[in-house]
Amino acid sequence: MGRARLGRTNLDVSVASIGTGGFSRLGQEYGATAGESVRVLRAAMDEGIDFIDTAADYRTEEIVAKAVAGRRNSVVIATRNQVYRKGTEPTGDELTASGEVDPADLDPGRPLGFMLDEPSVRSLADACYRFNRHTPGADVILTSTGRIEHLRDNIASINSEPLPGPVLDRLHKIFGRVESVTAE
Repeated sequence: MGRARLGRTNLDVSVASIGTGGFSRLGQEYGATAGESVRVLRAAMDEGIDFIDTAADYRTEEIVAKAVAGRRNSVVIATRNQVYRKGTEPTGDELTASGEVDPADLDPGRPLGFMLDEPSVRSLADACYRFNRHTPGADVILTSTGRIEHLRDNIASINSEPLPGPVLDRLHKIFGRVESVTAE
């Protein structure tokens, strides 16, 4: 597992980090037991992840506490109060309406499908992790899952080589004018 400095701190953390929210909330959203979620976090730590992102809104802080019991001094835990304002997530329509993304550069039925045409790309998630991991300034990459095998797939993607040049060129052509994540 690679290492990186966390933002402007002097904290040295794994390049892969695990979030305890997201769509699955460590599997809690689809019925995982607290014990199963604890096992996912412990597997992440066993794989070398030592940076855990949580928040009160995720309702997984007790799971984090159980997972790090006996290992608390070997992990960095980030927590926050407000995760996001509902209704502010950007959409592709907003990015095209603002002129930051030219709709002519996208296939409406498969806007990012061109990445899957590249043999080395295993999935859109793989492409996203690889793109972010090798983008200057994005030193620590957050992943989130409720399944250990999915966790290992995500870590493998984060630790993979950068995307091929033609894929990066097309991504930069599409998104090179984006100045904000909200398109405002």
